[in-house]
Amino acid sequence: MKINGEYSLKNCLYPYWKGDTVYNESVMVHSDINGKLSPISLLYPIAEIIEVRCGNLKTVYREKQDYMLEDGRLVIPEGSSVPITDYATLHPETRSDSCKEAVDGGFLLYDEKLQLRQIHVTYRAKTKEGVAFPTCKRSSFPKTIKKLESGEGIRIHFFGDSITTGCSASGFFKYAPFMPIWPLMVTDELKRLYPDADIQYSNAAVGGKCSRWATETSEERLKSYGADLVVIAFGMNDGPKSPDRYGIYNRQLILDAKEANPDCEILEVSTTLPNKAFKRFYGNQDIFVSVLKNLCANYDFAELADMTEIHRSMLQRKRFEDISGNHINHPNDFLSRVYAQTVLQTLVGID
Repeated sequence: MKINGEYSLKNCLYPYWKGDTVYNESVMVHSDINGKLSPISLLYPIAEIIEVRCGNLKTVYREKQDYMLEDGRLVIPEGSSVPITDYATLHPETRSDSCKEAVDGGFLLYDEKLQLRQIHVTYRAKTKEGVAFPTCKRSSFPKTIKKLESGEGIRIHFFGDSITTGCSASGFFKYAPFMPIWPLMVTDELKRLYPDADIQYSNAAVGGKCSRWATETSEERLKSYGADLVVIAFGMNDGPKSPDRYGIYNRQLILDAKEANPDCEILEVSTTLPNKAFKRFYGNQDIFVSVLKNLCANYDFAELADMTEIHRSMLQRKRFEDISGNHINHPNDFLSRVYAQTVLQTLVGID
């Protein structure tokens, strides 16, 4: 697989769990309160670093001068040209537009273009164990698969919050490498896999919205499309809700989609997790996935793509800021790619 500084659908959708190589995994290099840099763990222990690039993928860093490999981890030596965010920038002392309140009473950096502070590492892993990955549930979507394989017309409709609008993918904010939002990556890959199918894409997601709002606007933003496949992805902004209430709203969305098109199939996507260090945001997001699992089990036309468990698993190996697009709740390009890979693997299988 060619590695370069330009966007490539093939590179972006190469599954992180497949083979022995990980492409452009993101890392944020920052110093501790004493100004020191610690070795950085990636998703998997590193056997060989193939390439390291800057956040927009245009600059290639030099081995030994800019980075080194020690005991399976990434090390940034003194004098490196790799961008380093200092502790004071990551933990501002005073309030500003570029920070938010932290649970410890201080402040934390807030930046929707956080990944321009990050670097991207392509490496060969010693082993690919210990990180959750999605499973193929293709058999749960017989009508969708039939339409795709037979070359029929099929409308795929996405409905969710800011993560589904595309925040904070580089393409959404229009800077290099201009990676498209994950719903478009999913659609573009389906068009590549099924070139004879007439795939129509629509996306009614709105930033900052929750599942209750979704039911209140369902007539316009869900039912009016009469889609064949509906991808529902709410949860990040539902943190204060009880699991029962969250389940009621998502059940209504499923029923609304089915009412609009009795032949439609549903893919629920559980949310990734917000940063626990920020004040007034983290809530019940981590348990909503169980609600969606139980909900989908009640319908033979609904299935779940579990981003919650995947994100939780990744955060056992990586720091939140390594794969975040804004340091609070939005995915960066790498995690947006994981969204697309997870939805595609669940829906049609990409192994």
